Amino acid sequence: MLALSLAFLSLMSVADAAPVVLHAESDAEAVRLDVLSSATSLDGDLAVTHFDAFRSSLAPALLGGVGLKPCSQEVSDPLSELLKQAEGSLSYLELEKAGATLQSARDQLLCISTPADPKQAARIGFLQGVIAIESEDKASAWASFSQAVRFQPDIAWDEQFPPDGNTILGLAKAELENSAQVSVGLIPGLEEQTEVWLNGARLPTPASEMSVPSGANLLQVKGPQGLNGFEVTVKGDTNPRLFLPSLIPDDALSWVHTDDGQQKLSAVVNQAFDSGTSVIVAHDGGLWRSASGMTTWETIRPAKGSGVPRTVRPMAWLSTGVTLGLATATGLMWNRAANAKNRSEIATQSFETAASTGRVDVATAQYEKSMNQQTIRTRALVVTSVGTMLTAGGIVVTIPLYKAER
Repeated sequence: MLALSLAFLSLMSVADAAPVVLHAESDAEAVRLDVLSSATSLDGDLAVTHFDAFRSSLAPALLGGVGLKPCSQEVSDPLSELLKQAEGSLSYLELEKAGATLQSARDQLLCISTPADPKQAARIGFLQGVIAIESEDKASAWASFSQAVRFQPDIAWDEQFPPDGNTILGLAKAELENSAQVSVGLIPGLEEQTEVWLNGARLPTPASEMSVPSGANLLQVKGPQGLNGFEVTVKGDTNPRLFLPSLIPDDALSWVHTDDGQQKLSAVVNQAFDSGTSVIVAHDGGLWRSASGMTTWETIRPAKGSGVPRTVRPMAWLSTGVTLGLATATGLMWNRAANAKNRSEIATQSFETAASTGRVDVATAQYEKSMNQQTIRTRALVVTSVGTMLTAGGIVVTIPLYKAER
């Protein structure tokens, strides 16, 4: 009961948060005024955010996987130079020195500015495995050879080294060949122009998911800021999802114009904001509104030249349980009730002040206007909240979610 109450209070806070407006315009204040003039249910409290700033604030995340490791160091020497140094140390049996150099090379795979060369990357893992065999650490040898075969599945044993580890290398190759791949969902999906490499191999596009071997893998994504590398670690019998802001294109707000695009935009919004956060998109003269946790968008105003009449598109309240149903609706009513009372008190005080100056006609007009606006807000809130509460109880009701001027 206590946990439910805490979750209830948390939802109340999210539901009353300022709506977020995403746009790509140069004049944020003009966007704010445009939104306020088009959506009368809003009271001026908006978080107007340029899309570039929104995208740059997002962090990669692996949901349901083992781990996600980004680049965390500066690139020193080229990988080819580090490999040359390591092999030189090995020739003099300086195993510790060679191991440190190879580890540095492996770490830098996440940070290089070009797609990884599969043979170079495989060589790093192979030499680490050779050193582990010489140190009689078969577990580390297995892990290193497993890394090598991800980049070069047909890698053969280098005869200049003792064949002690050849059997383990063969087992690593067989394990990779016979194990099931893990399907990793991509948020957002890969566009035609997207460039992504997994363990040195270019992934096909478009795609909404990728097949990844169990264990640690190198993923490189070419985005607006260059190439970003990640170590993505997954395990079998899971269905992880990978959120990569660098996959979001510059023109992602244009997704809102189509049904398929709205689904992709919702996936980004749902990952970026707490459930229940209201989000408005301003693009190409049009305005659309949704909320984190939902997959449908309301057209407040269609884009320029679309030929779509300015009407409110009904949205079906889908039963989502306490998370977006009864708790959110009731939280909204509790929070807004206090605001309604404050507005009524302010209107009354304004009437008394104006009346005391002898301008009763002006005072009466101001009071009636203020109370009419309050009545509209209250009715809209009650209709929306009741629809949500009915949905939480198992009844699906189709009503306008947000009010827009016609």
